[in-house]
Amino acid sequence: MEIAWVCLDFGGVLNDDRAARGAMVDLVAELVGVGVEEAWEARRRLGSILATLELYSASEKGFAELRRRYEEMVLRIPEAFGPPPYGDVPEALERLSRRYRLALASNTVGTARPWLERYGLTKRFDHLHLSNEIGFRKPQPEFFRGLLEAAGADPGAMLMVGDRTDTDLTPALNAGMMAVLVRRFPRPLPGYSKIRERLFAEVADLGKLADRLGC
Repeated sequence: MEIAWVCLDFGGVLNDDRAARGAMVDLVAELVGVGVEEAWEARRRLGSILATLELYSASEKGFAELRRRYEEMVLRIPEAFGPPPYGDVPEALERLSRRYRLALASNTVGTARPWLERYGLTKRFDHLHLSNEIGFRKPQPEFFRGLLEAAGADPGAMLMVGDRTDTDLTPALNAGMMAVLVRRFPRPLPGYSKIRERLFAEVADLGKLADRLGC
């Protein structure tokens, strides 16, 4: 089956999420009233800012309110908003968009959409599938089911591009999609050995992905 959609993660694929992570964790610590080291430990253990906020929420309603406050504040912190795109990204997105429909499929706390607008990249995407807007986050199966429904495509025609095996690639493969690992920098990859042979490709950046797909 031919690829129809290329679905891209945000941090680690389009920009360096390491640069924003410290400022984002600092904001969590401030909002919930814990030490920065405690917030960092929770972030490392749970794997995302959203899950960390949920940890410190007493209820679903409390989580929604805490997330709302966090999303309002994070856009005022330049370091947390995120750095510019990697150098290869603008041209690679332009090349990929000539041949495929593109989706941004990301866990985000409200920074992804304005970040795309700031750097003139929104026009490259046919669909933005963002956890803060849809109510589900990776690796929840509902996130990927919603992505497939929004695309209106067979899972076999969907290519998920991410830098993490646990939240991006393994659940995408479990949903019947194809998957590409982007290795921009060394990081732990839980379960990598179990999915390595199932990956469509491993690439160093999006330019190499565009080359691999013949764009």
